[in-house]
Amino acid sequence: MTASKLKFLEVAEYLELKKLDSSGQLREFTVGDLDNFLHGDIHLDNLLTTAEKQMIVMHELENIRAMFGEDCIPGYPSIVVFKGQSICKDRSLGALRRCLSVINIQYFFVASFQFKSI
Repeated sequence: MTASKLKFLEVAEYLELKKLDSSGQLREFTVGDLDNFLHGDIHLDNLLTTAEKQMIVMHELENIRAMFGEDCIPGYPSIVVFKGQSICKDRSLGALRRCLSVINIQYFFVASFQFKSI
């Protein structure tokens, strides 16, 4: 799973991620003040570390929720889900991992229009 640079930055702001600004102060990152965080050798491509990007992706995956009327993961009737339940964070992830490879999980999240991230 991945996202656009803008989506990473928007979620970083939502998560109140702290970054060093141009004056060396550690403060919450905001997209509106992006120029203040781009200084020296820090540019858009390396503003977020790999670990921060992984944290953002994990946050988004954990917030994919089952919607009303969905009682299982499509194609896997033995994995029961309830409205509003995270399909990754809860115990269903273990079952989901048993059913799908990493590549299939990526395809599933991208291709499934039954679930949405909130």
